[in-house]
Amino acid sequence: MADQSPPSLGEFLRQEREKRGITIEQVASATKINVRLLHLLESDQYSELPAKPFIRGFVSSYARFIGIDSKDILTHFGEFLEMRSADRPKRDAGHSGYAFEKREGDQSRTILWIVMGTFMVFGGGSHRERRRRRFRIGFAQFFDVRAVVPLEGRLQDEKRNAPEES
Repeated sequence: MADQSPPSLGEFLRQEREKRGITIEQVASATKINVRLLHLLESDQYSELPAKPFIRGFVSSYARFIGIDSKDILTHFGEFLEMRSADRPKRDAGHSGYAFEKREGDQSRTILWIVMGTFMVFGGGSHRERRRRRFRIGFAQFFDVRAVVPLEGRLQDEKRNAPEES
């Protein structure tokens, strides 16, 4: 009889999930962990996963959802996680799996400068015009609007509106 080695963390989680009849999509939906990351976790590809604290969080969420005590799992597989997470490439080695670790290209910076410049040229003019309009409206409301009407016009209006003497 061949002695089987204990399953790895990923194999264990997959076996427990399958025993309970839960799909990986259900785990992803409930835990808000990307399906691709769950596949990487179940296949023990830790070099493609984020840093160890994230892996521990993924395992904890995964275990809680399928009904296993997450503390026991993390304790039992803690040494395994330490060993496998050490296999991850360091940030300086140019790991390409993380969006936040990718270096920005010159092209994206150029596009950003063009967009900002366009906004400043076209957006700035309309802002100044809006400020002028607000000032004019505020000015007219603050002062008596009739003061803006020429003096002759006001005199003619007063004569028309004056009560007739009998």
